[in-house]
Amino acid sequence: MVKSRIGFSVASVLAVLMAGGPASAQDDQDNSDGMEEIVIHGSASRLPQSLATFPGSVTRLGAEEIQSQLNFANDPSQLLSQLVPGLGTATPASASNFEQTLRGRKAAILIDGVPIGTPLRDGRHDIRSLSLTAIESVEVIRGATALYGNGGVGGVINYITKRGAQGEPRFLTEVGTRVSLSQVDDSLAPFVHQSALGAVGGLDFNLDGYYEKTNSFFDADGNRIRPSPNGQGGIADSNIINLFGKVGFNFAEVQRLEGSVLYYRQKQDTPFNIVIPGDPANDIPVQVARGPAAPGAAEPMNKNLLLTGTYSHGDVFGSALRVQGYYQEYFNRFDYGPSFFPGGGQSQIVSDKWGIRFDVTTPVNLGNLVKDGTILWGGDFLNDSTGQNLFDGRVWAPPVDQQSLAAFFQATLPLGNRLSISGGLRHEEIDISFEGFTALFSGQVVQPGESDYSATTFNVGANVQITESLNAYTSFSQGFSVAEVGRLLRQAGELTDFTVAELEASIVDSYEAGLRFASGAYSASISGFYSTSNLGTTVTTDLRIRRQKEETFGVEISVDATPSEDWQWGASFTWVGGNRDSDGDGQVDRPLASNVVPPAKVTAYVAHRFNDRWSSRVQALHSAGRNKFEMITAFGEAPITSFTLVDLSIRADFGGAGAVTLGVNNVFNEDYFTVASRLFNDTNRFSKGPGAGARLTYSISY
Repeated sequence: MVKSRIGFSVASVLAVLMAGGPASAQDDQDNSDGMEEIVIHGSASRLPQSLATFPGSVTRLGAEEIQSQLNFANDPSQLLSQLVPGLGTATPASASNFEQTLRGRKAAILIDGVPIGTPLRDGRHDIRSLSLTAIESVEVIRGATALYGNGGVGGVINYITKRGAQGEPRFLTEVGTRVSLSQVDDSLAPFVHQSALGAVGGLDFNLDGYYEKTNSFFDADGNRIRPSPNGQGGIADSNIINLFGKVGFNFAEVQRLEGSVLYYRQKQDTPFNIVIPGDPANDIPVQVARGPAAPGAAEPMNKNLLLTGTYSHGDVFGSALRVQGYYQEYFNRFDYGPSFFPGGGQSQIVSDKWGIRFDVTTPVNLGNLVKDGTILWGGDFLNDSTGQNLFDGRVWAPPVDQQSLAAFFQATLPLGNRLSISGGLRHEEIDISFEGFTALFSGQVVQPGESDYSATTFNVGANVQITESLNAYTSFSQGFSVAEVGRLLRQAGELTDFTVAELEASIVDSYEAGLRFASGAYSASISGFYSTSNLGTTVTTDLRIRRQKEETFGVEISVDATPSEDWQWGASFTWVGGNRDSDGDGQVDRPLASNVVPPAKVTAYVAHRFNDRWSSRVQALHSAGRNKFEMITAFGEAPITSFTLVDLSIRADFGGAGAVTLGVNNVFNEDYFTVASRLFNDTNRFSKGPGAGARLTYSISY
């Protein structure tokens, strides 16, 4: 059991710590697949300080990239869709990221290195759990990794929040509104943002508040989109609040204490509660009309409260130490289902977790053999309790309690001037237990259960500097995820023989090779990957899980250029494929559905600064079609149709008088159905994407 092992493991870790020796964190710089040396925020990242020789695919989005997408929408999901190769396309106006996988698998979502998802009963609302205004940078590890623990089978998305700065306090005020250009009435969405950044005495601080009141979204024909486009939650007719604060104190030259609080709430109160079914076979979208909510229904809502405290020391016997404690409360209430649940009902996921994470970076120098190498090592403890009940008190999935304890190390060793090797190991011990309950649909009585198991993962990679501008890398890495226990429990007795053995963690083996080029103003990368797992997560047509063998594979290409101070351009291409074992014979024989393997994606952008006052950006995203199935046997196998979205932003900077930014989404008013709508292929969830829309912002710094 995990509890009985905690004392021994902690004692072992402390013993190693007393013997050990890395470098303290340095300031970070913007980069995204290039080969320049990038230094990552040591207090929030477990990536190596320099990504130039990292044997894998990492995208890092800095302040400039985040602001470029904030001009169009305050939506982390759309930011990532546009700028991260390998990630599925988001659904505008939705509160869910149900359809967004990374390289065909689920990504772990972190804030400052803290896991914020609910893997025990995954509601898929974690990507949209904070405001872009609170984010300093985003790190995306593309490909299976266990660096942060459970869930990184497709990769890791780590939001790094803004921190305070020394000097006089600086303030930023922003006001504006979003509006549909295909139907202005009922579409205004005013917002206000206020931030304060600076230091008082020895304390540095960052305070950020954002509020938005949304109204309806409209498609290209001016028709109102269902407030919950795909029945998984929506952001129309909502009040959105994001409050963030971080305070830090540096002392004794190499030590720092830091604390932060994040509160995000999106609460929907819509008058459009009458759903008029559509017809997917004839491309007729679902429609809505004014009407009262069902008796007993409550407002759909997403809430995320995250408290963190971090202590760091830059020189503990020559090593850099970071210790972080955190507490999170997560709440997600879905739409009311009048016919889905017996007698109607409305489900809600409630999750509480707390944990402690620590890591130590130790420098390694072995004469002429290894110079400037590092070993990152540490441990994680997590206590997670997640359940899904109905608003009226009925239990759908009982609270599932998980305790996990892990130890890990990761070495990066330069061998001469051209070769760098890396490797690491992580071992995790996991206990899962749940209370007895009566299954909501089958009526089966499920006895209390408990399961404990372990997961050991490792990785190894090499990077070769072929020329000054070109390097090649190859790697093998493993990631793991616990089973979505809540979903498995809630389907007990329904077309499945539920046993505790089904709770076994899924380990994903990932192989990757790639090339990176960077010379002056130009950078490019190409990578190919293949991953396989014996326990997949295929979802059936009735939204149940089949744990079958799966494989995914694909290619990612990106190029970026800054030929002058006034011009920037770039493009990316993503193609992902995959298969599964549909008949249980141990051999993959059927393509994976499109909720796992997204359609091919192409993105491009051009940014230009005309002078000190005027600048602009044009960007495009093309989502290709996908039609792999003659007969639909599982969720997500319906044909996917292609679409292309073009966005334009123009900014005028008036110096001390402030700046005005106009961002126009879907400039050409593309009439399309979202990928998620095609996945569900359901009369009540078949919604179009928004038509042309504008976001006007006035901002002033002082």
